[in-house]
Amino acid sequence: MSLAASSNPALLQITDGTFQFESPVYKIVIGSDGNVRSLTVGSTPILGIGSDGKSGAFFLDEKDAVIGFSHVEPRGTDELICIQDSPEVCYRFYPDRIEMTRTHAGSRFANWAWVPSSHVIRSVDETHDRVIDLFKAPFDGYQAYPRWLTDSGPVVHMPYVTWSRKEKVVPDRNVAILAHAFNDTDEKPFVIRPMVHPKLEDTLVFDIHCNNPDFMLPGGKPIGFPTRLENLSSNVVNGNIRFRVLTFLERKPVASRDCNIQLAGSKTQSLPLSAIIKKSGVYRAEMIVMDGKLARRKIEWVFAYDWKNWKVPLTRPSDFADFWQKTLAELRSQPLDPVLTPQPDQNGFKVYKVNFRSLGDGRVYGWYITPPGKGPFPAVLMLPGNGVYKMDIYRWPSGQYALLLIQVHGYDVDLSNFPKDTPWKHGYRSKEKEHWYWSEWESRDQAFARVVYANCVRAVDFLMSRPEVNKKDVYVEGNSQGGGLTLVTAALDHRVMRAFVGCPGLCKLDWLYHFFLDALFPWGGKDPKPVGMTETKFLKILSYYDAANFTPDIRCPIHASIAMQDTVTIGGTGLAALRNIQRPPTLANSVWTSHRSDERANQAYMDYSRKFYMKVPVENDSRAKQK
Repeated sequence: MSLAASSNPALLQITDGTFQFESPVYKIVIGSDGNVRSLTVGSTPILGIGSDGKSGAFFLDEKDAVIGFSHVEPRGTDELICIQDSPEVCYRFYPDRIEMTRTHAGSRFANWAWVPSSHVIRSVDETHDRVIDLFKAPFDGYQAYPRWLTDSGPVVHMPYVTWSRKEKVVPDRNVAILAHAFNDTDEKPFVIRPMVHPKLEDTLVFDIHCNNPDFMLPGGKPIGFPTRLENLSSNVVNGNIRFRVLTFLERKPVASRDCNIQLAGSKTQSLPLSAIIKKSGVYRAEMIVMDGKLARRKIEWVFAYDWKNWKVPLTRPSDFADFWQKTLAELRSQPLDPVLTPQPDQNGFKVYKVNFRSLGDGRVYGWYITPPGKGPFPAVLMLPGNGVYKMDIYRWPSGQYALLLIQVHGYDVDLSNFPKDTPWKHGYRSKEKEHWYWSEWESRDQAFARVVYANCVRAVDFLMSRPEVNKKDVYVEGNSQGGGLTLVTAALDHRVMRAFVGCPGLCKLDWLYHFFLDALFPWGGKDPKPVGMTETKFLKILSYYDAANFTPDIRCPIHASIAMQDTVTIGGTGLAALRNIQRPPTLANSVWTSHRSDERANQAYMDYSRKFYMKVPVENDSRAKQK
């Protein structure tokens, strides 16, 4: 069925074996293999040329060779279908945009590379105006819906991309690999929106800074974000920038000021973004580009003010400690009963599939890796992110230490013992076909989280039972779900020497329930409250499992990284949880990323690792790298 807009119609044409679509805004040429030969906006070429010598956007196989489709045919006057067995790509051409849907891509058609031409001078993400270096190999190549700015004026709004260095494809610059954002599926089309005459908000670029690299501002003085505004158009821009500070949860304004701008083409201007706030806590800042009374664009970020003096309210029940002491006593009344099944050695490392007993008849399954030599060695317990999936060895030791990776839900790493029907009464979400164990809250004692938390502690018991492990040198770390579980484990078992926490989830469950129900974790948009249960009772149950309520019991040093813009586990909730640790943690926040580390935070983590459990490196081992 034709989906082209009826206004300003244009037709798909076949010329010299290529398929061409031209509108007043753009012209795109696609070859008989389904790869894009060129994209021109106005008179500006947007795409360069890949290693096949003719395509600017193309598919790459596992060896970075350009591949295409065997069957390409038009459908109506505004669609092009590309088929290779099961994988399929559909181009839909509109006068003002191109929509592309890729289905059944598999690994063969997973890498869809787009090469910017030399006329593309910037790639600026939609959310925060962060600029990717087009030439230097990126540490973090993710860009949310960037706009490509050109030296001649046109702007192209791109889909979500991951920038990557592909020397075999383009030796002198990075390429953009089309990707879907979190929780998007192939059903959602990639949209490219070219603009010959960009709007006001498209040509202004903001470079926002903070005097503290973690965006943790001290109390007792005005907050400020030194910002440079750049006008990349050739026209004079007159307007207004509205700066506001909002509460983190309710988004209520607590401070506001307007800045008038009058900026000539290709010029820059400093913006005095500052405000006075009185209460300690986590806040949101937003900068709105105003055109008269019309808000054209908004940039939002998260920061903390006077964090060291923030009194974070906890929901910890009076019998919290007693409940967990009894749970641990029940856990340790069972024999550990460890089973180690040797796997082939890899570069001198011994590899085992392991399982051991936990609560009741439950068992914990995982991978256990030990380095060459006699030991005793430091040991690291790595706690996983959320989900039910087959777990390979996703991390490899980067030094002379033992490493334990576990499945926290009680099923084998290959899911060979996972039942056909979901084991969690409320956990099967038919649309996503996922098993969701953070949905079981029938009572305090029957909550599946009790099993998960006990399994984490039992993993420490396993490490403490091993003769090759130095019992005074055991570490725990995790990201996302694993970050929250790390806080819980460090609180419940004081034998843990140190811990690293990244983007922690499960923190301030009451906030997450009231304000962030649609976040991907832990609720995923589905109300977890059992039918018929009062909200008061439900929140009471949650309080026994809120990672923030465990933090006052942590005794070991914590190194943490919060993704301040995190929309998955919600960065502000992690900051709230960390505030109640008796020994203040060391922090290296990723201030502009969502649910991942930036280069600075990653370097801080590597420094932490090398200082402690990676003290003795593994020589000449290609597997001994962080993954």
